[in-house]
Amino acid sequence: MTIEEIRKLLEEDQESLTESNLAEVERFFEADAESDCAYVEEFLGVYEIVERTLGLWHLGGLHSCTQKYAARMEDSLDSENQKLPYLYLKEMDFYTALHSYSEAFRFVNLILDLENAPDYCVAAALIQAIDLFMACGMKEEAGQYVDRTRTFALLCDLPDTYKLILDCNLMQGYAFVGDREKCRFYHRKLYSYDDEIYDGPLETALRIFSLGSKALLEQDMMPSPEDLTELKNLFGDDLTSYGVFVDYASTVVPIFRWVKGYIPDEDLIRYSLKMIDVSAAISDKLDLYAFLMDEIALDAVQEADIHWEYYETLRRYYENSVENHRYELLGEIVSHEIGRQYRKDSLTDRLTQTGNRYAYERALDRIPTGDDATYTIFVMDVNGLKQVNDTYGHAAGDAFIKGASEAIEATLGRDGAFFRTGGDEFAAIWIDSVTKPEEAVLELHAKLSEWKDSYGNVLSMAVGFASQADHKDCSVKEIVRLADEAMYADKRAYYTRNGRDRRAPRN
Repeated sequence: MTIEEIRKLLEEDQESLTESNLAEVERFFEADAESDCAYVEEFLGVYEIVERTLGLWHLGGLHSCTQKYAARMEDSLDSENQKLPYLYLKEMDFYTALHSYSEAFRFVNLILDLENAPDYCVAAALIQAIDLFMACGMKEEAGQYVDRTRTFALLCDLPDTYKLILDCNLMQGYAFVGDREKCRFYHRKLYSYDDEIYDGPLETALRIFSLGSKALLEQDMMPSPEDLTELKNLFGDDLTSYGVFVDYASTVVPIFRWVKGYIPDEDLIRYSLKMIDVSAAISDKLDLYAFLMDEIALDAVQEADIHWEYYETLRRYYENSVENHRYELLGEIVSHEIGRQYRKDSLTDRLTQTGNRYAYERALDRIPTGDDATYTIFVMDVNGLKQVNDTYGHAAGDAFIKGASEAIEATLGRDGAFFRTGGDEFAAIWIDSVTKPEEAVLELHAKLSEWKDSYGNVLSMAVGFASQADHKDCSVKEIVRLADEAMYADKRAYYTRNGRDRRAPRN
């Protein structure tokens, strides 16, 4: 088979790619992966079609090609190669579908560690990480990645359709960790996009995530009649034709547990079997089979309708898998974090556990600069830190910095991402925020004034900000400079009242 024939298959999509010619396609891409890697884009297109139309069990040969392509590109000197993250994405999805969570999480980390990974790949990896931790019941770890995803969502450059999916996953993630306030915030945010993006698949995803998030938060409470009606409507409208259930099957299991006892078991059995039929991932099937076997009373006829041997195999695998995968994931996390400690480009400030200067510089590079972009940059500096360090020691100074970080997180951090950029220096970035910066600064000063250490020291900060809306012709670098100048003016005013600032720039 030639590349021209493969491109023709891609143009015809699922109409021409069959089991019979798949073997020829695999042989072509295997040869390419072992030589020049010239047709990776076509390979990714074929992989997507096979995954969507023929299913998981036909991906074995293509998965082998994925590994060979990725290995060749990892050894390449071309650090700008944009195909590698997409190959990692296919690996991640493949291992997730096989219920091999440790391997899936390894590729999550590989994607997130790539400096030039496209935002689409980063978003998919973060979402997958949250799903993996949810599947293993690991709330603390899930919470860390939910927060990381929230920061990414504020800064990423993605179409609104993808941002809506990110918001859906953030809503579900915060529901899983039990953060009602943030879950409700993202539920409200889901309806803030332009009306035209709420087409069939996205509207269905939104409805599934909304009901699933409510089920996670309200497992101990009775579902309302409106909740039960929504579930029946979702499964009664044959919405599986949109394909969204294939990707979100695991989301409905908490819903089924929540409504059990409030709708007939026959309906739950029918809904579960529908999900099993359309789910491509073994992990989704296992969750649904386990729900049916462990939580629903099946009669003999219903059991006969399910392939018994396959059903038992899935059940045995499920019973032994969750705890094993917990330890696999924990081991992978430890291994990855040890490596991160020795990489100079780590994004986290160790003292405050917020983003460091490198993270801030990366975030500045990712600020959208189109005609519709609106952003505000804040620059902050703790007042009097040197005097505290000199008088009371560095432990007191560290407490000062932590107190400042907590105050920023509680105020400016609600609407954007914030960073510790130096010893006593912080910065924050807002994208498309509806809050007025002046009001947020006042709230920050009020929060700082509440803090006091055991020596009686109080906190204050010099704060400056600049908004793109007020300086439309300025670049991001120029907005940063304006914010910095405003901070130094505030710093000089503070020391005029309280003493001279040796760090302020001299005229």
